[in-house]
Amino acid sequence: MSALPPASLAQPAGYTGPIYDGSELDYQPSLLRVQEDGSLLMILERIVDLGTFSGDLYVTTSTDGGESWSLPKEAIASAENERHPALVQLGPGAFALFYLRSVGASYRIFRATSANGEVWTEAGMVNLGWATPGEINPCVIREADGSLTMTYHRLSGPAYLARSLDGGVTWDTLKTQVSPGNAQLPRLAKRESDGLYLVTYQVGGSNLDIYAKISADPYDWSGPQYSFSTAINSHDSQPIVLEDGTFFVPYAQQVGSVFDVYYRISPNGMSWSSEVRLTTDPAHYDTQPHPLLTGAPGHIILAWSHQVSDDPYEDHDVWINTDLLIPSDLSASSQSLAPALIIPGDALTCTLTLRNSGPGPAAAVLTDTLPLGAVYQPGSLWATSGDYGFDPAQGVITWTGMLSGSGEATVGFLLAADLDLADGTTITNVASLANLSMGETLTLTAAARVDAAPPATTITDPWPGQIISTTTYTVRGVAADTVSGVAQVMVSVDGSEWMAAAGLENWSFLWDLMADGEHSLYSRGVDALGQVESPTTGVTVTVDTTPPEVMAYSPITGTTDAPLTATLTITFSEPVITTTLELSVFPDPGGWTAAWNPAGTAATLSHAPFAPNQTYTVTLSGARDRAGHMLMPFEWVFTTVRRYWVFLPVIGKAVP
Repeated sequence: MSALPPASLAQPAGYTGPIYDGSELDYQPSLLRVQEDGSLLMILERIVDLGTFSGDLYVTTSTDGGESWSLPKEAIASAENERHPALVQLGPGAFALFYLRSVGASYRIFRATSANGEVWTEAGMVNLGWATPGEINPCVIREADGSLTMTYHRLSGPAYLARSLDGGVTWDTLKTQVSPGNAQLPRLAKRESDGLYLVTYQVGGSNLDIYAKISADPYDWSGPQYSFSTAINSHDSQPIVLEDGTFFVPYAQQVGSVFDVYYRISPNGMSWSSEVRLTTDPAHYDTQPHPLLTGAPGHIILAWSHQVSDDPYEDHDVWINTDLLIPSDLSASSQSLAPALIIPGDALTCTLTLRNSGPGPAAAVLTDTLPLGAVYQPGSLWATSGDYGFDPAQGVITWTGMLSGSGEATVGFLLAADLDLADGTTITNVASLANLSMGETLTLTAAARVDAAPPATTITDPWPGQIISTTTYTVRGVAADTVSGVAQVMVSVDGSEWMAAAGLENWSFLWDLMADGEHSLYSRGVDALGQVESPTTGVTVTVDTTPPEVMAYSPITGTTDAPLTATLTITFSEPVITTTLELSVFPDPGGWTAAWNPAGTAATLSHAPFAPNQTYTVTLSGARDRAGHMLMPFEWVFTTVRRYWVFLPVIGKAVP
């Protein structure tokens, strides 16, 4: 059997004190709430003659929730010993009281009736099928179907159970045994939600232990008994069922030389929380607690017997706590929006987990005003429990329900992000969760961020117009996406297929160069949501991996009649840096000037007149292209004309 986690300490009493500060020995309070008006009715046991310890039953009422009480007056009083009251209401204007009464040297259980709870009429002994007296200490509950169930025990014998279908007039005589052996003060509760009965009882002599048994069949108690409080002297247990179905059992436990009131709770009657101490009086007895639901989940009225005199069992008063709180704790509740990153128009799933980490039930109210930037998807609201709804006029989701101790509920719905949301917009859903049982409210917040734009990439190397002379080149760049982040960068050459780059925010791409010439490089990024950037405008570069060559020249090699004033013309395979051209002519006529075309691919070289009939050798070198490649030395040879012919004005004769 696994143990429950420790329960938190109970809240201090809303009101604690005697309902009547007399000198009598008042104890064993039996308490109920009157159906008609909500007033409180209590039957208590009063011992006037301490010599015989003979008791009578007194009645007192409260109309202000237990803060003040009427003067106790006799309800059942005779020369006989009447004790241990068990009070139930059968219906409007119908009350029943069960108690033990002395019969000769022993006891029987008797019944009394009342129309108002204040004036009582004895109705005689209850027949439980025993031939001889000895039945004592009844505990009676009224079940949802109107039947009554009673536990009691026989003197020095086991605990038993009986049932009545006529308001307690007659009872079955099956003598259904509950405890495996001798047991005292068997007290009963039933959880109507699943029909589970719980009986707690005490065993022993001077030191008592409390055990618990459960059964879904009131006539079958063959299951095991469970340890409830067996480490120290404990007695006077009285179970009830809280609003969430949790079993709550207050009891008295010895502390030093006195007794204080404690409680434990359980979801199943088998595993019990750690004890919680309710009273701390080091000099006086606090015993015989009797709980009653207030109607507010987790809040209990608790009455018990408190020792007033220096010696126990001389003067006790009934004390009452009008607002004992079994704490609940909703601080572990949370909400989420998924996914956390969205594209405008995407659906968002909002999930609110309402979690009670305290031992007591919590009456909870959730109010969720839908966030700006998103709209509710009709019909998507759901919850695992409770009542829930959506108000389209107010844009508010509501949920109300009960959260049991250590229990939870889930509320969920769908939103759609607006289509016009800007990049980086945050959608924040804020819900208010009120714990009515504790008078506390907490805020549950969740956010999702909008990624409305793909990444932006930039090629930083090479720069536009750059001439590249190597056979491979590492293209570099940067990329940014401030919302979802960059997931991939790709590069395209001249609009061809997209190829993956290495890296993200700082990326690179190894380019195996294509043919010499002009090429355009493009980049694009993809973010974590799959949004793809439109390709950048690109960077256009020139690839040049070969040196310049002489494609044409004049006069060409082998010319034998080059004019003495002929210019030299040279055409290169590509633009060259004009200042790098080196020219050697032998013999050198001097007076050289050069004229280049705008592209830098052709030069016209003028000079002083060549000598006639002279062979000239021209050597070109040094010319570099823009990539730095140097022209291989180029040489050619030509010869000028032999001589000049001069025509004199002499008729018929040429003069050489």
